[in-house]
Amino acid sequence: EATNRIPFNHWPIILDSEEYNRRKSNFTIQAPCLDQPIAYLDFAASTTGTLTGIRVTHQVVYALCRAQKIQCEFYPTREVVLSLDPYSGLGFTLWTLTSVYCGHHSVLIPPSVTEIVPDLWLTICSQRKVRDAFCSHYTMELATRYLTKQMSILKGASSPESTTVYVDRVSLRNDRVKLLEKGSPHIIANPDTLGQCADSQLGEIWVSSPHNSTELLGPFDSASLNRPTGVASQPVPGINAGDSLHARLVTGDTERVYARTGFLGFVRRTELTQSDGELHDAIFVVGSLEETILLRGMRFHPIDIENTVMRSHKKICECAVFSWSNLLVVVAELAGEENEAMDLVHPITAHVLTEHQMIVGVVVIVDPRTVPINPSGEKQRILLRDSFVNDKLDPIYVSYNM
Repeated sequence: EATNRIPFNHWPIILDSEEYNRRKSNFTIQAPCLDQPIAYLDFAASTTGTLTGIRVTHQVVYALCRAQKIQCEFYPTREVVLSLDPYSGLGFTLWTLTSVYCGHHSVLIPPSVTEIVPDLWLTICSQRKVRDAFCSHYTMELATRYLTKQMSILKGASSPESTTVYVDRVSLRNDRVKLLEKGSPHIIANPDTLGQCADSQLGEIWVSSPHNSTELLGPFDSASLNRPTGVASQPVPGINAGDSLHARLVTGDTERVYARTGFLGFVRRTELTQSDGELHDAIFVVGSLEETILLRGMRFHPIDIENTVMRSHKKICECAVFSWSNLLVVVAELAGEENEAMDLVHPITAHVLTEHQMIVGVVVIVDPRTVPINPSGEKQRILLRDSFVNDKLDPIYVSYNM
């Protein structure tokens, strides 16, 4: 309509720009300077109950918003629906920064409102026909619980391009990845030797990107906001606790600076293609390195044992596992009468022994909603272990199978 009313020669000169310069084929990420002006401090509580923060500079903010714009294709004509806590992390950047940088329209739904009206988030996504929506794990759980009898409606004609890898459980205990179909993964970094892992070996995910933070604040005690004594005095070979954002490999490319995520995973080429037509290398996250259970020289992942416990008895509504004094402790929530607590012990121990070849040392039966879960839907197993050790759980029944 504007071109019909205004002559074309009266239009100003339009300059087209690209996000990437094609001449720079060998693009290397430079380590950010430590003396850059700080935009804000981002604090968040981990699953261990400790408060940790990072310094976010203006350059990091720019790189983070630019990465979200490119990966999510945030254009001014798009609408984004957000139902996240706008206090830290991805929720804060999406609420306050990304829409300003990209120019798109954001529909903000506080999670507290979603708890009262579970279908609000899905209704707005449907009415506005949005393509991009972000929500917390708890919001998704409420929405699916509200539509339990109508789950078939959520199944569209075309499913998302998801990729699943099935690995051998026995090999995973020894930090080895043995695929059950054709293919071989590429591994990232060894958290102990700080060298690149060999093929079919599990490693820690290290990230090198322009939006990596420059300085780590904490960890602090969430109750007293004081740094625990002795945290910085526990060095790791080749790196200490304060250098997790500036890690370097001891072999290979020793100049590139990485940020250690603390998650175990591996890289494997999938059948999906990138924008240039090449095959896509996807990162598969196995679990948190801090919450893995080391027993008998093997590494067990809590989620695998917890899934086994959940399938062992229909009266178990939630559970969590952790290690204590070289023993496996299972905490299971009972969805029934207290006189049924003893009926859960034998199925739990039998299923764990059959599927994982592990002897459960302690079985603790508790009331529902005893297992602490943060707003992101992650179980706080370390806090649960501290409550168990300090005798603050108030269990219904405890069975020692030592």
